[in-house]
Amino acid sequence: MHTPPSFRGVRLAATLLAAGFTTLGVHAADYKLVDLGVFKLPAAIDDRTDVAVNTPRGPRLIRNGRWHRLAFSGMARAINEHGDIAGDNGALPMLWPRGEEGRQLSLPDGAIFGRAFGVNDARTVVGLFEISDDETSAASNGHPTTGRSTSASWPREATAKPPT
Repeated sequence: MHTPPSFRGVRLAATLLAAGFTTLGVHAADYKLVDLGVFKLPAAIDDRTDVAVNTPRGPRLIRNGRWHRLAFSGMARAINEHGDIAGDNGALPMLWPRGEEGRQLSLPDGAIFGRAFGVNDARTVVGLFEISDDETSAASNGHPTTGRSTSASWPREATAKPPT
């Protein structure tokens, strides 16, 4: 069977991975292979096996074998040990705290979009935002930033549920 060039490395990696598992013998950990389906890309997993998954119809969470929609568009990128998920809604950074509605994270004045890439167990979110080309803003540690991406950190206070 002829394997297209773009798939040769993948097949080789899968073969090497399988060979590695067979050499572990009795010390190998038990695992279960789960088929997520077509066009579903796992992004992150926590120790409880909650899985953040990206689909063409937005980010999802698999918890206890059940699928949960996080948003209608965007991407999930990280999950902490509490099950909080960081990502975006396609334009703005988001945090989906475990068991709560998603929260849009604020951007500084002049920012046109942002992304969240990580969240720690203290619920501090890290990511980036971009300032528009026609504005200047002291966006990162007091350094002016124009028309480029800048790293960002949203501390726990900034990700807290707004008062009702």
